[in-house]
Amino acid sequence: MLLTILLTGYLLGASIAVYAAPAPGGKSPAKPVAKAAAPSKPTTSAVPTGYNIARFVLPPATYLSMPRRISQTSALPLKVRGPVYLPKGAANIALHKPVSSSDDKPAVGTLAMITDGDKQATRRVWADFGSVKTEMLEYAYWVGLASGTQWVQIDLQGTHAISGILLWHYYGESRVYRDVVIQVADDADFVENLQTVYNNDGDNSSGLGIGTDREFYESHQGQWIPLPSVKARFVRLYSQGNTSDPKNDYTEVEVWGLLAKAQPAPSQVKAADRKLPVKTPAPVRRPVKVKPKKPAPPSTSQPAKAGAKKTPPPGMMEAPLVLPPVTPDYL
Repeated sequence: MLLTILLTGYLLGASIAVYAAPAPGGKSPAKPVAKAAAPSKPTTSAVPTGYNIARFVLPPATYLSMPRRISQTSALPLKVRGPVYLPKGAANIALHKPVSSSDDKPAVGTLAMITDGDKQATRRVWADFGSVKTEMLEYAYWVGLASGTQWVQIDLQGTHAISGILLWHYYGESRVYRDVVIQVADDADFVENLQTVYNNDGDNSSGLGIGTDREFYESHQGQWIPLPSVKARFVRLYSQGNTSDPKNDYTEVEVWGLLAKAQPAPSQVKAADRKLPVKTPAPVRRPVKVKPKKPAPPSTSQPAKAGAKKTPPPGMMEAPLVLPPVTPDYL
């Protein structure tokens, strides 16, 4: 029996129908078997009040097929992430924030690349070397730390309400990173208000406690780690190698949440709310009116005549002065 198979729109995700040609007996062809419809996307009415669906900007995929399965891992099979709901006004508050690390001299990249907004781990460029050969050069855009337990730390430069963390290690191939632990705190030494919000270190090999979270495969869509309503300033992420090599790699870390209320500029603060130093007002100098002196009454005594001998005052006598003779040197 000759069968004719018509596959329509397979690569475009359309319904697949299989048709059979009429049999020699004149029987009617079999009915087409339709592929099950894909689940519908969530409608706007399904979004909780006060939330929006997160619109993450994802880098291009680095491999087209499903990643290879890795033995000795509790990671679930990789699948497309469902909708993520974030409070209205939430943003990536880690963008361009300062980053420190237990390895301050990465072998690949710089620490600032972890929060620079560039989530593409590699860039491949065709290079033509004339008629000899053409090669593809690959440029690294991730950060490579040393082996062992290492961490990176982000200073959010303020205490913010954190809703979740979107994390990319190196995702250029199928791999799982070990002992991923995420902590938040209010101080850089991770003492004040220390909280462990994620831990998949099942045997406590990193010494941060036994974790119960599942491991995860790396992919271009990143790993979304929802957090309860926590407020913190510092975020620290640990890892201890991966299933391909003992190194620790990071491509990008996004911390999503609500920014703390910005402090108004001094010009926007009410005068009553300002704490200004109290200044003592300078005394006011008023002009003083000076009364003019009355002229002295005219004297009734007669002026002395020229050549007349002066009479000394009562009780006084005229002192005789003996002067030396005048010499010519003084003339």
